[in-house]
Amino acid sequence: TPQDYEAVPVGQFGLAMLRGMGWKQGQGIGRTFPRVVPPLEQRPRPRGLGLGAEAAPPGTPKPGEPPQGPAVGDSVGIEAGPHRGLRGKVEALDPETGRVLVRLQLGGQVVAVSQHGLRPVSAVWGSPSFWGGGPSPPCPQRPPCPPRSAKQPRGAPHWLRRDLRVRCVDRAFRGGLYYNCKMQIEDLLSPDTCVCRTDDGRLVEGLREASLETVVPRGSSERVMVVLGEHAG
Repeated sequence: TPQDYEAVPVGQFGLAMLRGMGWKQGQGIGRTFPRVVPPLEQRPRPRGLGLGAEAAPPGTPKPGEPPQGPAVGDSVGIEAGPHRGLRGKVEALDPETGRVLVRLQLGGQVVAVSQHGLRPVSAVWGSPSFWGGGPSPPCPQRPPCPPRSAKQPRGAPHWLRRDLRVRCVDRAFRGGLYYNCKMQIEDLLSPDTCVCRTDDGRLVEGLREASLETVVPRGSSERVMVVLGEHAG
């Protein structure tokens, strides 16, 4: 029946063909010196491992040698890349690519970071010293915002539009709760101030144009909106 056919693993069909050609489990192959030959299995090599080198088996480090790299649950600070200056907690490791999944303290987003761009943070996750003190260097402070007249000259065009897909890039807005969070503009309070809705349905009011950036879709068939220039809108 079709149900029985689906229940049989593919490997069993191959074994049945071999048994039909006279093969028996555990019996050697060959006429003069029959012997059992184990099959060769392809093992992926870690990135950066030279030819002829063998990867060290996973396990504990050598006696007297400190553990190398971050571990799951460690509190770390990011020192390189687009998330430089932020802190978070290690969620997962990828030894083959040298990437680490870190849950950011600002916004709670999980990002992939190179393990060479991390530094350990000795403070406990969630403690005041973790967020802004302790022995590690503090995160770079956001420069003071210039006056509105200096930041946005009078008569300069604004690009905020309803239904526009945007991302919050302001680390100081609402304590960083919405940093790097994607959302959609629901309404405009002024030419440079809007109300947005996050992907999980939360309304965010009072977002300024300087705190947002547009999100360009990656797909070739996605719809986009022109926000500046003669074809704006």
